[in-house]
Amino acid sequence: MQRLITFLFLRPILRLAKIAFILAALFLASQAQARGAVQFGQHETLIFAAETQRSGPTGPLALCHRTNMRTMFFMGYWLENRGMVLAPNGCASESYFGLAPGFDAAELAETPIAPLNRDIALHYARGFFWLYAVPIFLLISTLMTRRNKAKAETRREALALEPGPVFQFIDAMCHAAAIDGCADQSEISYITDVARDLTGRDYRDEHFEFAVFHCDKLRSAGQFRQFAIGLGVEQKQMIMRGVLSVVMADGTLEKSEKTFLKNMSKALGLRRKDVRALMSRASIAPEGAALA
Repeated sequence: MQRLITFLFLRPILRLAKIAFILAALFLASQAQARGAVQFGQHETLIFAAETQRSGPTGPLALCHRTNMRTMFFMGYWLENRGMVLAPNGCASESYFGLAPGFDAAELAETPIAPLNRDIALHYARGFFWLYAVPIFLLISTLMTRRNKAKAETRREALALEPGPVFQFIDAMCHAAAIDGCADQSEISYITDVARDLTGRDYRDEHFEFAVFHCDKLRSAGQFRQFAIGLGVEQKQMIMRGVLSVVMADGTLEKSEKTFLKNMSKALGLRRKDVRALMSRASIAPEGAALA
């Protein structure tokens, strides 16, 4: 039990460390030459600013904005201005000549210097990526939300329950039984007995085998909030007790079950001492009045 408590409340620290490592790899990646495309990390980009009368070994030189771009999967998402340089081929070059510190680049320009404004920066940093990535993401998110709501309605109708705390309690136990994709028969029988006592209905195991089969695959902590909507503190504790009674039925806790418990406790707003207290009471059958 103590190992479970440690897992539930120390794992976020490990997750933050992992995120910090990924961000460090992203922002501290070694730079490439100017305009050298990289899949993941940083590279320099030259953006045309103005014509000049200066010439280099390969021909006329242009005044360029030297920028540092961060990319992910070849898609730029951040652009940083590093000052002005001279480069051949209208800035379409992998090499450039730096200017002395404090030198006024305007003295070299033969045409007005094109500013590195917001529109230009967005074009070079993001291209057209967000124009199609964001709508696609929103579409997929909307379709998944509708699908999950439809499945929840299917489960509720199969159990002939009204929306509310009783359904949320039973539904949470069904999701706990469905964690590994194949519910144990003892878990199904336990949920059936609890639901009978709670509702007074003549449920059979087949009702909850159907409900477990149609449970959502909860992949993020935010998806667990459906079990906490409109509930008071005591009702949330009852739901956590029901979930604990299911996952602890076989005496062992798999990794997927620990993750489920962590997300559920977070969604219900329960603290470490609350979960510890509820573990000792998980086997006590809930009373209908507490969920009313």
